[in-house]
Amino acid sequence: MVIASDIILKGTVWKKAAETFSPIFKERLHYDVFLLSTSIGVAYDKRKETLDDNSGADISIPRNVYNGRSDPFDTLFQSAILTTTTEELEDEARLKIAFAADDETDGFNRIQFLTQFANFGVEKLLELDGLDDIDSMEKLLNFVIATAEGHNFEITDLDDDAIAEALDQ
Repeated sequence: MVIASDIILKGTVWKKAAETFSPIFKERLHYDVFLLSTSIGVAYDKRKETLDDNSGADISIPRNVYNGRSDPFDTLFQSAILTTTTEELEDEARLKIAFAADDETDGFNRIQFLTQFANFGVEKLLELDGLDDIDSMEKLLNFVIATAEGHNFEITDLDDDAIAEALDQ
């Protein structure tokens, strides 16, 4: 996925996340925070329209940084559009959007879609802020391991309706 302009992430939440995790993500701070936040949002399958608090505390990801490293976002986008319950689309439309070339998406804004997942994810990421850098890294590591192993109960928890439906069968 190639973008023509920089990605602007608005709100003090984004600025705080960048400041908090700057000792961990040293080379491409804003890109890495955006990538991790997007991953978290997709894993939770939750989106937030905006975090803009009109504070002017924005961060940006230059298009040349993003375009040179867009492969993880392509994969995240495909996973998100194919599996999300937050978007009302027929399966055929999901497939078309997921695997279409950048210029064939019929106006579907992929970056805006991913940014909404990242807006949710950055708030979860800030919950992992520790007492110091080592504590933050340990919390982040434990979060990633728990999620990968399926022990993140916020994600894997079954809702009451699903349990009731399974018991009725």
